[in-house]
Amino acid sequence: MPASAVVRLMILLVAMTGCAGPEALFPADVDGWKPAAPEESYTAATLHQYIDGAAEVYLALGVTGARAMRYAREAHPEIIADVFDMGTSAGAYGAYHHDVRTGASAGIGAESDQDGGTLAFWKGRHFVSVIAVGGGPGVPEAVATLGRRIAAALPDGGGPPAIAARLPEAGLDRSRLHYVTNHTLLNRHFFVADKDLFGFRLGVEGVVAAYRTGGSGEAGGGGEPYRLLLISYPGAAGGEAAAAAGARVRAAFLAEADAGGALLLENGRWTAARVIGPLLAVVLDAPSREMAIAALDSVQAGAR
Repeated sequence: MPASAVVRLMILLVAMTGCAGPEALFPADVDGWKPAAPEESYTAATLHQYIDGAAEVYLALGVTGARAMRYAREAHPEIIADVFDMGTSAGAYGAYHHDVRTGASAGIGAESDQDGGTLAFWKGRHFVSVIAVGGGPGVPEAVATLGRRIAAALPDGGGPPAIAARLPEAGLDRSRLHYVTNHTLLNRHFFVADKDLFGFRLGVEGVVAAYRTGGSGEAGGGGEPYRLLLISYPGAAGGEAAAAAGARVRAAFLAEADAGGALLLENGRWTAARVIGPLLAVVLDAPSREMAIAALDSVQAGAR
């Protein structure tokens, strides 16, 4: 085979894998930490063997596989690096935002969160977790270095799901922003109902986010918290699907809502819902009717 053909074949193979070769993803040495065992690989079907009990979250978000490496250094804690191929950047975003994120940004990937020896970030279609099993001098730095090395080996591509951009910015607590693709995921973050009122199916996606009525809206900010849930329905029939879901929500717990779609609950908080084209917006546990309606108005204004 001519040399030029070999080069073209190598380029094609790299493009097909979507990232650098297996030997390049996990470095051979990070500040004295070295691989303690061979790399482990898992498919979507075998992921439960590695993270039994947590695999369902990744599966719901579209994971296609995972790779893991354990690093060791004498007289230092072990460091474990997990790289999840979520199939899409939306899935990677969802895996990252499944947990509450209150650490400082490490400046890695699209978004990152580091608290001591624990680092998480997402880049392209990948979600990465790097965790030191213990602390000590140099551990946070080694974790960050390993994260940066892994990120450099991962491909770019894609961004946050479009539904995330529909969230109003004022008062948004980004540390408690979650992407959901089914009823079970939603209830993990904010329990709404035993049954799926929203009609989740392939292509239906949503976000549930915490808001503050005052303060900066950042983690630990002031004001009374409430939640805003947005569900987006795709395709030409998206508006009809959103309207049907809105009708189910009203029948389930907003049957006595006022003309603006708001209802005062027994706990003294307000809930309200509104269908906005192919989007269903629901405010949960707002401290006042005015706040609930203002939140819906803000979502509607952003849709114009």
